[in-house]
Amino acid sequence: MEPAPKYKTIARSVRGKVIAAFLLGCATIGVAIAISYFSFNELMGTVDHLSTPNKKMLVLNNLFHKITQLDQKQRADAIANPGKTYNSFLSESQSILESIDSLRTMDWSSDYQLERLSTMEDILHLRDRRYIRYLKARSEFVYNEKFSRQLDSLANILALTQLPGDTSVRTTEKKVTTTTYPAEEKDEGTWLGRLFSKKKTTDVPETKITVQEEVTQKIDTLSVARQDSAIQQVGLIMKGLEAD
Repeated sequence: MEPAPKYKTIARSVRGKVIAAFLLGCATIGVAIAISYFSFNELMGTVDHLSTPNKKMLVLNNLFHKITQLDQKQRADAIANPGKTYNSFLSESQSILESIDSLRTMDWSSDYQLERLSTMEDILHLRDRRYIRYLKARSEFVYNEKFSRQLDSLANILALTQLPGDTSVRTTEKKVTTTTYPAEEKDEGTWLGRLFSKKKTTDVPETKITVQEEVTQKIDTLSVARQDSAIQQVGLIMKGLEAD
């Protein structure tokens, strides 16, 4: 006995609904899986993008760090190495200028950022020029101060070692000796000869006078040594002035 047509129609309808529900469930699951997959990938991409360091930020951070430490480095170098502070300062300034050039080559959303970078570069160039002028002025001041000290030393040496003429170095003694010799009487012969001889005119005997002049000169060797030492010191100071 065959089933009624009514039951056949209901069976087909139920089977179609079951198949449609199954297909709809599979489609829903597939869409959910696809949405989850793409959402997860997008989320991971966003996380990677946020966690990746920005090159601009790295360069800007490095630039800010260098500018902040520039004054501190200048003071530290002035204490540690006062003779060559300009070398490290100018090299650090050149490094900052290179960082600004690197930032200028990057993509920026507006020209205002590029103008700010150009302003920073102009300020650094102005700072370098002023620092070089300061070094020149400082070197001239140090030279003039050293020159003045050497001239003062020269004046003190000359004042301490200056002697009042040659009398303190050489002493001259003059001694004059006068000697008077009485005249000697001539021998007139024997007694008989004087008795029978004619009387002669008596001559006045001549007196001899001898003048002897003696000159003695003494040299003060200590004074001469002081003068020689002063001359040597003056020569050393003059050589130092010529070398500067």
